[in-house]
Amino acid sequence: MKKYCFIILLCAYPMTAFSASPIKTNVSAGYTYDDNVTRAEFDNDIESDSILSLDASAAYTIPANDKSYFSLKGTLDVNRYLDFTKLSNTLIGIHGSYHIRPFTGYTATRFIGQLSYEERLFGSEQREGSATRILLGLSKRITDLFSLRAGFIKEDIDANSIVFDADNNRFYLDLDYRLNAKNNLYATIGYLDGNLVTTARDGLGIDYEYWVVDDAFEDLSPLRWAYKLSGNALTLRVGDSFTIDSRSALDGSILYYDSEADNYAGSKYTGFIYSVSYLYRF
Repeated sequence: MKKYCFIILLCAYPMTAFSASPIKTNVSAGYTYDDNVTRAEFDNDIESDSILSLDASAAYTIPANDKSYFSLKGTLDVNRYLDFTKLSNTLIGIHGSYHIRPFTGYTATRFIGQLSYEERLFGSEQREGSATRILLGLSKRITDLFSLRAGFIKEDIDANSIVFDADNNRFYLDLDYRLNAKNNLYATIGYLDGNLVTTARDGLGIDYEYWVVDDAFEDLSPLRWAYKLSGNALTLRVGDSFTIDSRSALDGSILYYDSEADNYAGSKYTGFIYSVSYLYRF
């Protein structure tokens, strides 16, 4: 979920990049608390964890004309789980995108098309693999204080275990409100249709598509099984980005998700993810 919200921010890349340096570099460090890392329904299957993260990105822009530009971006995301260490991961991505604002004016709509590839290195061998994403989106300033972004993401995850393979369609709507010179409030509504994975004890009595003993939770007793199914999820993220100065900011957010399988009874899960991070822009 965290990475999905990060992808949304790519739509907000300012057109003023034409007049600035062609290379933009960001680094951030953060803390996240996930109250349901097993994505389980029942209390005796739910586990929580804390995550420390360090992220970096560098983007190179190539102006095409006064209305559009190309961007090539590299990202490195390092996430370390404190209890279930096999969930720790390093994500290395490359993203190529085309940005265009076909009309002039302060409130003119901007469009983006993006193709991404991500190498996914996990402590869990089953989860290790790669992902490709196609993003089509738009952004628009409504007033001096209010702006929005919306779009569609097609995601294909190829993992070592078929349980963690995924073919997902994501839709998002991101709303920003500039409260004052320092605080920017935001809310993101997301919808996923595709593959879900829940980790729980054996014998749930549910006809899942695929299942395997989850190697990220081998220390738990009894054994935890990862179950794959088709379903959908709704997400809501609200937060505040606090500007410290022209180069740095603090961001705090809460993300709520509600997931449900398409056709199987008893396969629903919900959870909250709390995050705070510090961002520095070069």
